[in-house]
Amino acid sequence: MHYTAQGVSRLDRIYVSCQLLKSKQGVESIAAEFMDHLAIMLHVSLSGPCRTWGKGYWQIYPTYLDDQHFLQTFRQHWEMWRKNAHYYLSRMMWWCRLVKRRIRFFFSCTSVERCRECEIMEHFYYGALYDVLQDERDSGDNKLALKSLKAKIIRLNSIYYRSMWVDNGV
Repeated sequence: MHYTAQGVSRLDRIYVSCQLLKSKQGVESIAAEFMDHLAIMLHVSLSGPCRTWGKGYWQIYPTYLDDQHFLQTFRQHWEMWRKNAHYYLSRMMWWCRLVKRRIRFFFSCTSVERCRECEIMEHFYYGALYDVLQDERDSGDNKLALKSLKAKIIRLNSIYYRSMWVDNGV
């Protein structure tokens, strides 16, 4: 239990490996801005240098794996990459020098393309919304059109943001 002037909160479980537990130096809770939760900071002592890989992390949006067109395109690329495996001395070399880079590039291009498509659709819907608002005729059709366009914009944004954050449970 954590006691503050505003009340009491319960800490959820924190799981660490046995190896990490052995290198634990301390634990502290920190107030997080704009939240009613506390952040937990775990201090550890590392015996060796930290290993860094490549240029940093990259993310694959899990909703891409539900898109049949995306999967078909990826399979075609995979077959091309697989055919080039015999040009490399080992599978590891093939993976590191060809496939890993190509997968990252493929997902990056797909993300940019989808972003662009969403942006184009959003501009189209806002243009249509503007046209309806400029129409001076007072009819129930305008209200219905506005409501429909608003729903389309909200749906477009929810699909875009859900594809980005579905893996975080948002």
